[in-house]
Amino acid sequence: MKKATIYFTTILISSFLMLPLIQAETLIFSDDFTSNLSNWSTGTKESLNDAPEIYVEDGRLTWPQGYDYIETNESFTPPIRVEVDLERTQGSVGCKDFSVEFTGTDGIAGVLRLQYGATTKDTINLGSPISITQGGSSGLGVCVNDTTGYTAEMETVSPHQGTVAMTYMDNKVKFSFTNYVGETIETPWKNFEEPGSKKIRIWATAAFRYVDNVRIYSLSDASQGSENCASVNLTDMNIDMPCIMIDGVKYQAKFNFDPSIQGGLYWKLDPSSLKLAQ
Repeated sequence: MKKATIYFTTILISSFLMLPLIQAETLIFSDDFTSNLSNWSTGTKESLNDAPEIYVEDGRLTWPQGYDYIETNESFTPPIRVEVDLERTQGSVGCKDFSVEFTGTDGIAGVLRLQYGATTKDTINLGSPISITQGGSSGLGVCVNDTTGYTAEMETVSPHQGTVAMTYMDNKVKFSFTNYVGETIETPWKNFEEPGSKKIRIWATAAFRYVDNVRIYSLSDASQGSENCASVNLTDMNIDMPCIMIDGVKYQAKFNFDPSIQGGLYWKLDPSSLKLAQ
């Protein structure tokens, strides 16, 4: 059975049915909040608060009140991935703790709720963002317990901290959370075809919530390249390629098999293996 699986995999590689999903990434924005909020504007949900009260303290962003947000001054063009380190030290909110939003006409947001009340789960969801001006519960955006089909959960661990990631590419979005011990949950991909560049908006819903180390990556598909880049060697379920094209430049590269990607049969680029091809 193992030989049959490798043989089937080799056919898929040689016909390049999977390689367009391989990506390279470039860090295009980062902020560790060591000084001020010069990269951001701030705001609040108007029906709940008079003015935002977010500030930098001890090298991280602090929320003293709920439903304030920060938003990048700069817009970013997909495909991109946004990563945010965050923590909740006290309290819990039934609907959500944090929300990360790609702004737009319709918008879309990833939502994280850390352990709530007697539950033992950390939960994420993907859906409509918080409305700045709309009042009442209808303006609070998607909750993690909404039955939209884009929810994932895992057993909570303490302290309540980790990293969320929001990825937007090929007119699709997904959201994930990795806790501080390295366990990860992620939503399925959701269609999102809002054109144009996006600003990034990050919300917290109550006090004792903190954000640090925001990173935004530009994602580039690793092209199949020319006919001279077509040879593939399969060794121990990994791929050594003599040539791939990234942003018009030829590289030698290695891809490591990762069964967690798209249900298996996909490979992840090993960035340390990249070398300029002759």
